[in-house]
Amino acid sequence: MSAWTRTRAGCSRVRCRRRSSGPSWLLVRCTSRVPDSRSPLPRWTVPVVAAAILLVSAAALVVLWVWIDSLRFADVDKRATAHLEAVKVASAIAVGGGGLFALYLAARRQRTQELELEVRREELHGRDLDAAERRVTELYTKAADQLGSDKAPVRLAGMYALDRLANDNPQHRQVVIDLLCAYLRMPYPAADSTQGQKAEEREVRMTAQRLLATRSRPFTDPERPEQENPKYWPELFEFDLTGATLADFNMSGCRVSLANFGKAVFVGDATFARAVFRDVAEFSSATFGGVVGFEHAVFEHAAEFGDARFEHHTEFSSAQFRAFAYFVDASFDGRAVFAGTLFDGEGVFERAEFASYCTFIGAIFRDGVDFVAAGFAGSTEFSDVKFGRGSSFENAAFSVRPDLDEKIVDLSGLMIGRESVETAD
Repeated sequence: MSAWTRTRAGCSRVRCRRRSSGPSWLLVRCTSRVPDSRSPLPRWTVPVVAAAILLVSAAALVVLWVWIDSLRFADVDKRATAHLEAVKVASAIAVGGGGLFALYLAARRQRTQELELEVRREELHGRDLDAAERRVTELYTKAADQLGSDKAPVRLAGMYALDRLANDNPQHRQVVIDLLCAYLRMPYPAADSTQGQKAEEREVRMTAQRLLATRSRPFTDPERPEQENPKYWPELFEFDLTGATLADFNMSGCRVSLANFGKAVFVGDATFARAVFRDVAEFSSATFGGVVGFEHAVFEHAAEFGDARFEHHTEFSSAQFRAFAYFVDASFDGRAVFAGTLFDGEGVFERAEFASYCTFIGAIFRDGVDFVAAGFAGSTEFSDVKFGRGSSFENAAFSVRPDLDEKIVDLSGLMIGRESVETAD
């Protein structure tokens, strides 16, 4: 591939070639710079300028001489003195013109030397950059090869090498994050793995998860913001863990940009306590096999939990959904706690199934909530909930009558056990 750029010193060509081996995001840069195109002075320049200066001086002398003669000095000495002064003026013109031209030549020579020095300096800088890019490419290629090894220690070494590479080269951090996420998206466990190999692979995956979390967590203790994490990378990264199998996943206190956990399988407990999602958080069709914690989490954009399955206790207490919160067809097999949760945007729990106890005590639905056709098989608590306009429990099914006010929310078609509840018009 090639590109053309214009620099301050003139027009230069920068040619980039993609290495035959190594990642597509690393380019080896070869720079050849041409300095300012200053054509050399023609050979006749100096004689012509000298002749021009002499002609001007001579013309000045003739004009002054004729002018003096026209004054008709009576005193011969005064006339001679005036003629001498005219000669001095003409000589000064000649000397001054020559001096100015010499000064121009000296300035031109100085500028040329400065341009040449600048070109040499940029060539050396380009060589340093080229060497650095080659070194990064070699390190990346070696680390990527290590990730493909069938030996767990070698894979671990590759992950730590990538982490160090990204730490020293901030412009490559998102790419290393992408590579670690891609590793976690690979099938686990492999069909032909022995028990020992499964245990080793689990350790490798736990290391990848820890690296992702450590580099995304600004504080060592999410509950104590005064303890800054020295390993934190301040950039906001995108996590693509679609369909990944994640064991004992811990992203508490992390800050990420777009996060895609669609169809992911969480084995063991998963915690996102005090995590901040700056872009869309995608958890559609995800399966949470253990206890799940989203307490005090902040979702600044849409949060997608459609068709997600929560098999054990689920905690969303004091979480903040600052945009659309989507839980359509989600299933909660264990306790579901949304106490004190803030929904700034619309909350949609249409056809969601709550198989056990659930509580929304103190929750706030500023833009309303939709529990249409939702099922509540266990006891529920909705005390001190603030429902926004348009909130609806239409055709929802409860095992025990909920503490809901039909003047505030739509309870039409509400089912208690197997009996429908008539509501006032």
